Amino acid sequence: LLSLVASVGARAADELLIYVFSADAPTAGAEVVIDQKSVGKTAVDGSLLVDISGKGMHTLSVVAGDESVETRFSSAAGQLIDAIIEIDLDKVFLDIYSQPEGVADRQRAAQGTLNILVTGGGEPVSEESVYIAGIGTSLRTNAAGEVSISLPRGRYRTQVAEQSANLRVVGGLTRTVELTINDSRETMEMALPQLEEVFVVASFDPTSLEVSERDTTNIVDTIGVELLARFADSDVAASVVRVPGISVQDDKYVFIRGLGGRYVSATLNNATMPSTNPTKRTVPLDLFPSNFVSQLDIKKTFLTSMPGESTGGNLVINTKTFPDEAIRGVNIQGGYTPGLTSETVFVDALAGDFDGLGWDDGTRREDPALSVISGMLASGQAVDSQTGEIFQLDDFTAGELRRAGALLLKDGFDPSFESAAPAAKMGVNFGDLFLLDGSELGIYAAMNYSNEWSQRSPFSRWQGEVADNFLYRQYSNTIELNGFLSVGWNVGDSTFEWNTVASRVTDSQLERSVGQEGDEFQALIRQTIQWEERQYLSTQLAGTHFLTDSGSLLFEWQATLSQADRYAPDRREYDFTATSSATDPETLKAQYDFQSPNDQQTDLFNGFILEPGTIVRRYDELVDDNLDLSGKFVWDVFDSGVSFAQLTTGMQFINRRRDADSATYGFNV
Repeated sequence: LLSLVASVGARAADELLIYVFSADAPTAGAEVVIDQKSVGKTAVDGSLLVDISGKGMHTLSVVAGDESVETRFSSAAGQLIDAIIEIDLDKVFLDIYSQPEGVADRQRAAQGTLNILVTGGGEPVSEESVYIAGIGTSLRTNAAGEVSISLPRGRYRTQVAEQSANLRVVGGLTRTVELTINDSRETMEMALPQLEEVFVVASFDPTSLEVSERDTTNIVDTIGVELLARFADSDVAASVVRVPGISVQDDKYVFIRGLGGRYVSATLNNATMPSTNPTKRTVPLDLFPSNFVSQLDIKKTFLTSMPGESTGGNLVINTKTFPDEAIRGVNIQGGYTPGLTSETVFVDALAGDFDGLGWDDGTRREDPALSVISGMLASGQAVDSQTGEIFQLDDFTAGELRRAGALLLKDGFDPSFESAAPAAKMGVNFGDLFLLDGSELGIYAAMNYSNEWSQRSPFSRWQGEVADNFLYRQYSNTIELNGFLSVGWNVGDSTFEWNTVASRVTDSQLERSVGQEGDEFQALIRQTIQWEERQYLSTQLAGTHFLTDSGSLLFEWQATLSQADRYAPDRREYDFTATSSATDPETLKAQYDFQSPNDQQTDLFNGFILEPGTIVRRYDELVDDNLDLSGKFVWDVFDSGVSFAQLTTGMQFINRRRDADSATYGFNV
């Protein structure tokens, strides 16, 4: 597969913040080299703030006199990296994290202290309001023009005198930043940060484990937004297989330690999900693009808070929200597959105006007359719609009804032929954070479209020792269209979110087979045409509230309404058979041209007949509605840093309804 990728998007600036120390004192003038390129020297406080270009693995070297240290790290777009280097001890402490974090995520992060000095005209400005996004309240400078606050590590948008600046907080450090406003209060300058105190508690690398993995009493594997961005998988199904003990069946259904189906559950933002699978409630993961997701948790042991069908495990999908800065992205991809793209393929002859978007416009809908005729033949009666009089069907009338039904079935079985188009993928995303009066509003939205062809050609299929020996060719056109919208509001110690997901995957598939069937060892020509639309819709309101100033008591709730729909109209199948003496199956396999209509190779078909019940049309639809309401209290009883205790209690209400309709028509005449 050859791909051409063109993308335009916004990325974060000043991703890497470095502090260099020697003998517990800041090291000024240390040269910093990234990927064999010098990017600058540290300031008097031992710090340097730089951008990182490109995704993936990078090398970081720091040289100060005769001392040097080198390390490697991996990063993706939108990430922040804090690097604390003790150059005399040859030690490096890295903290790599994503900018879009909610209140709950930042509460669990390492703390740092930020001292802000506000000056104007060369003098400290007292009683000046300082608003820091995310803490919900404004601060006021003291008589010396200073304000101090301890915050979880990260980048914070700070507003003073109606002007904004992005300030960085590093876990384990105390930093002083001077903000200078002019007399007209129209501009603000940020002076060089001064380091006052350094406190390093251990050499543990927090980026090696996610918070959900560290603070847990059960077995959890986590794929965070950094790894998702690095892997660049198209959907959740492709991402989860990177976790040990996880496999995916049919590119859709997750298996955890060998268990799947009714033993495994999946949740979206802590809410249960309906399924488009007509035979089981397993959620198909190909409906969820990776660029909607901030974190995947795979829980391999059962907890009381998990759904009852989670005996084998639980997959938790958490969507994105709250960008820390403006995000604008456009992605366009094109793909060429040798042996498929621009080659002749057979396709469904029935085509609607919106097939390119994966929507059937009614071209394939069921003919009401088929249902009426089938009902009369099944009951042996006809009812006058005006008088209500009932007539018993005689053999002649029943035969004529079967002929009428067969005439309604006959069209649309011959395939059309066209050239396979190149693969096309497009995506856009948008996000921003808006500072309001005492609160912040975050918006993230994304939309994706893809149209791809795939083939299985040529393949042989055997069933049993000598039976069902077929040669078949299959072409599939897969169209994906999905969108995501998240709106979040941080106010005080509360966070409110509205998350909406709409995702569709449509498969148009046509398969042609020739060979020998195994019951009577006859030559056989078989064809199957199928159009399948799978859709997932979900809208959710959720909230997180810290009920104490220390954040030790937390209340979370969510209300989710979701629906999964599978619409498979007009599946068409037929079998033509001939005795081996009339048509040799091996000769048929050797000479049959899959890329040509049957009426152009009739000399191969000798003695073929259409047996009763071997030409059918089928119509299926499944609608799975789900309402999920839940709430829980979490109390951090104590946390000494070495050990902690937590008490959790909650409740959940689930109301689910599945409606399935299926009709298969075939008439013997």
